[in-house]
Amino acid sequence: MLIAGLDLETTGLDTATCGITELSAALWDTEKGKLLSMFSTYVAPQNDEPFTYEQNGITRADCEKYGISIGFALKEAYGRVLRHADAGVAHNWTDFDGLIMKRYWAEYAKLLCVAELEPKLWVDSSVDVPYPDHITTRKLTYLCADHGFINPFPHRGLFDTISMLQVLSHYSIERILELVKSPMLRIQADVAFADKEKAKARGYRWDGQTKIWSKNIREIHLKRERDEAGFPVILLQGGP
Repeated sequence: MLIAGLDLETTGLDTATCGITELSAALWDTEKGKLLSMFSTYVAPQNDEPFTYEQNGITRADCEKYGISIGFALKEAYGRVLRHADAGVAHNWTDFDGLIMKRYWAEYAKLLCVAELEPKLWVDSSVDVPYPDHITTRKLTYLCADHGFINPFPHRGLFDTISMLQVLSHYSIERILELVKSPMLRIQADVAFADKEKAKARGYRWDGQTKIWSKNIREIHLKRERDEAGFPVILLQGGP
C-alpha cells in the first residue's frame, strides 16, 4: 500500500486566512517499508499577510528568495506524491492541514486538472493511530521520542512528514484505514476547572476562544470514551 505523508508550514494559525510557507509530501510503501518519492519547497508569499507563526523559523525573506508559486507547489506535490497514493496522512489533518489544503485545492483545481483533493481517504495521525495508553501526548516531537527516535528539525515540513511516517510504521495501516471509515466527531469534556487535569489526561485540549475542553474522536470510540472518561462527554459536531 502507498501512503502519502503531508505537512504544511504556514504564515499563521488561522486556517481560513493563513498562507502556506512550506509544502512537503512523501510517498511511503508500507509493504517494502521505504520512501519512494519526496517533495518539499518553500512557497512564495501569496499576499501581504504578516508571518506571525515563528515556531518554524521561516521568514518572508526565505520564501521570497527560495519559494515557488503555490500553484506550482501543489502541482508538483500532486504529480510526484499525492496522485500515486492509496491514502494520505497528516498530523492534525482534521483541524489544520486538511482545512488549508481543501481551501487551496478548490482555488487551484483547474490548474491541477483534478476536481477533488486526492487521495480521498486521509488519516489524522493525532487521532487515528491506536497509540498505547501510556502514550498520552499527541505532539509529534514527543511521539518521535516515545517511538525511539529523534526528529532533528521539528516544525520543518519534510522532517515532520518523514517522522510522522516513521511513527505510523509501528502500527497496522490496515487497522488504521478501517478505523478511518468511522465518522469523525468533536466532543467536549464537561468538567469543572478543578477537574481540568482529568480532561488533559484523556487528550482534551483547552480552546481559549470557546472556553471548553474538546478533542476529535472517531464515532466508533465514542461509547468507550463516555464509559471510561469519568465525566460527562458532550457531542459538539458530527454524528446523528
